[in-house]
Amino acid sequence: MQAFYSYPRKTLNRQPPNTIFDVHAVDIPEFDGSAALSSLYEKNEIPFAGLNLRDSKSPYDADSFDAVVVCDVLDHLNFDPLPALQEINRVLKADGYVSCTVPCSGAWASAVLPSRGSM
Repeated sequence: MQAFYSYPRKTLNRQPPNTIFDVHAVDIPEFDGSAALSSLYEKNEIPFAGLNLRDSKSPYDADSFDAVVVCDVLDHLNFDPLPALQEINRVLKADGYVSCTVPCSGAWASAVLPSRGSM
C-alpha cells in the first residue's frame, strides 16, 4: 500500500503486523532544508519532496497512491485550493482514500472565549 502524507508524524512507522506502507512526505519548500525534518525522514526511511501547492505538480505519477492524508494544510492556503485538490486527485488511485483535516476553530474559540450571556 502506498500513502502520500502532506505532514508526517513520528508514529508513521507504527503499523499493524503484516501491513506494509510505502510512505512519502511532501511539505512546503521552505522546510525542504530543515535539519530536524531531514533527520526524521531519514530515520524513518521516508522519501521527502518540497512542493509549492499553488503552481506545482507533485513529483509523483498519476494513480500512484492508495491513500492521501492532508493534515491541517488546506486552512493555510491563501489561494484557491482547487488546484491542490486536483493534484491530490491526480496522484490518488481510482479506488483510493483521502483524509483531509482542518482545525476546528469554532470549538477552540468556544473553549477559550467566554459565551455571550455569561458576563
